[in-house]
Amino acid sequence: MKKILSATCAMMLASAGMMANAQQEQTQLPNGNFDGTWVDCKPDGSNVVGIQPEGWMASSVYKMGIKEELVFQDNNREQSGDNAFSVRLENLWVGMDMGFFKMGANAPGYITLGTSWAYGDIANVGKPNDTSDGGAYGGITFEYKPDALSLWVKRSHGTEKTTEKASVIFYSWKGQTSSVVTTGLSSNPKQDEMIDREKDVLGMIQDGVTKSDDFELISKSENYIEGNISEWTQFTYPIDYVSDGTPEKINIILSSSDYFDRSKLGKDNKFWVDDVEFVYYSTLENLSTADETLTFTDVTFNDEGVATFTMNSNTFPTAESVSYTAKSQFATVDVEVLKKQDLVKVTVSNQGGKDVDGLTKHVYNLKYAAGTSGVESVAGDGVKVYAATGCVVVEGAEGVAQVYTADGKQVAAEAVNGKTEIALANGLYIVRVGNKVQKVVVK
Repeated sequence: MKKILSATCAMMLASAGMMANAQQEQTQLPNGNFDGTWVDCKPDGSNVVGIQPEGWMASSVYKMGIKEELVFQDNNREQSGDNAFSVRLENLWVGMDMGFFKMGANAPGYITLGTSWAYGDIANVGKPNDTSDGGAYGGITFEYKPDALSLWVKRSHGTEKTTEKASVIFYSWKGQTSSVVTTGLSSNPKQDEMIDREKDVLGMIQDGVTKSDDFELISKSENYIEGNISEWTQFTYPIDYVSDGTPEKINIILSSSDYFDRSKLGKDNKFWVDDVEFVYYSTLENLSTADETLTFTDVTFNDEGVATFTMNSNTFPTAESVSYTAKSQFATVDVEVLKKQDLVKVTVSNQGGKDVDGLTKHVYNLKYAAGTSGVESVAGDGVKVYAATGCVVVEGAEGVAQVYTADGKQVAAEAVNGKTEIALANGLYIVRVGNKVQKVVVK
């Protein structure tokens, strides 16, 4: 496979290629399918340790000459082309091995949209008082509200800690957090200020954390995958919104380890990931009119995302009488009453983002029998409909007369037999009795 390398492992979101991609798929992640450019990974800012997908940062290690590659480029799940990739994350042993002297520890393989960091407590590796730590801080600018996170994965375990879980972490926020964290090695520690460290943003650490006045956690999704998965398998995780605010930043962490519990690290545990995407639901949970409820057990949309339902009711609805529940709380639903077509069109869209079927909107067409809308007049044999003072008069009919305003709102439905008067305020009305439809003006 062809590897395209550049001179830095810092996220290259300012590059022309990435900016173009971001403009085309603003509601999606940069390089979420890992098929774009891969760049040199330089954990210490200068020494190269493998590569990483552009837009993401790897957890690969370089400390005082000790280095280990933990993130790898691998085959695309669909095996399509030389320049189509997935990412492989591995937990591996990192340290010094001189034969007579060996010191180190297992390290987690993960990637993040932010910046990865590590602290190694060499003096206490593997001991109960081991203070080794690491994680991610920062993220990318993102102001949309996806409903779920979808990705394809595979997994395999080494011989150690075979019950360890892989992790898929997402969160969004506004404002900023700040804290001082020890980084590097215990033999040469540094005190670094970290902006938007993951545990600070998620509220897992409170002491020593400074938050801006406008800081707010907007959403989160913490998920774990267990067991061996030999074939590519898709997982879709819902995102929990804990605030009504609009996010400014997001971060995603994909890890071959139980990300927040380093005591469970198992050497040689591997986690493959491909096609990481946000889901924006643009379908309905339910849909009904005043007198008919649709069944959604088997809805079939065509390639344009349109589903058509043949309605049984003889009463043409108004927009106000159409009720629904969208699958997403962020979806926009538009109800269009098309009388001349005897059609009600319900269109669902969601921030321009793609649903699980790859479409950005779905349309529900409610098709009524011809003439149900009452727009066209139909001559009737022996049935008379006309206006009188303060009412409409129906003669020669037996059944139910339905009366609508000019904009389609039903204002009366009365049983008629022989000659019947229906009291109405002044105005233009459409009266339907059986197959007869008549416009009348009450004065």
